[in-house]
Amino acid sequence: MFFRKNKTQYAPIALFVWNRIDHPMQGIKNLLQNSEAKYTDLYIFSDGPRYIDDEEKIKSLRNKLHKIHGFKSVTVFERKTNYGLAINLIDGISRILETNDSVIVLEDDILVNTNFLAFMNQCLQKYKNNKEIFTIQATTGDPDNVSDVITRVHPNCCGWAIWKDRWALYERNVTGAFLDLNKNNMELRGKLNNNNSINISWQIDANLRNQRTTWAVYLNYTSIKYNKLNIYPRYQIVKNIGQDGTGIHKVVENTADMNKQWDTKNFILPNRPPFQQIDTNPDANVLKYNETLRNELNTDKYSQFMNK
Repeated sequence: MFFRKNKTQYAPIALFVWNRIDHPMQGIKNLLQNSEAKYTDLYIFSDGPRYIDDEEKIKSLRNKLHKIHGFKSVTVFERKTNYGLAINLIDGISRILETNDSVIVLEDDILVNTNFLAFMNQCLQKYKNNKEIFTIQATTGDPDNVSDVITRVHPNCCGWAIWKDRWALYERNVTGAFLDLNKNNMELRGKLNNNNSINISWQIDANLRNQRTTWAVYLNYTSIKYNKLNIYPRYQIVKNIGQDGTGIHKVVENTADMNKQWDTKNFILPNRPPFQQIDTNPDANVLKYNETLRNELNTDKYSQFMNK
């Protein structure tokens, strides 16, 4: 697969799709409302069928994808088998970053604001040499802030961007992450869980037990492990339209909308964006979960992992 070396200020986009048709086509339509789209290479990673019923839907989607125009270039990478989102995404990002310094990442259910590409590219340029910054995010930051960006410890991954050297830190070592979380009285687990206020770490436990195959929790894990910060915009510039029951987990819920009135492309980007600490108290259910797990670590349930 040939990936163009991007020598301009416009990072390529990696878009990951599977068997939904309307969602990604809406997302692409929104992307084209960004004036920067015509300077941007779009790489679409189309996952293969998992079920027989997927074949016709994927074929129909791919026919539409091959007709897309308006970007600098459009390349559709068709998976012959079903990779699943985690492997499809990790492989796709890694391939693009073999020949590019950064990448903008979208899934098939994300709509973007008209200043999305401007924000992502300007932040990628501004903070590329600031090794403390791990990713650029697109969900909401602090509307009351003077600058147009803040930093937080946790990435969100609902429309985001990353540099090649930061992606090199990304770790999806299922056993290694699990062991890391349970060292030193579960100190890293507590940080990942935002002072044990919300249980994010259960996903890593579920990956270890082959109950989940996910990727985003490991981006959080990597950010926490290496003490990184993540850039957020003043206002939300994406909307997730996939929580409508059509996704693989069939979740139905309302998600935050983008701020369509925030159309500036002249962003205030300080050298050291203000840090936003989300003050939270430990949750009793999270603490109970941790204690139960702590008691199980030396049992047969986990001995094969703990002895590695």
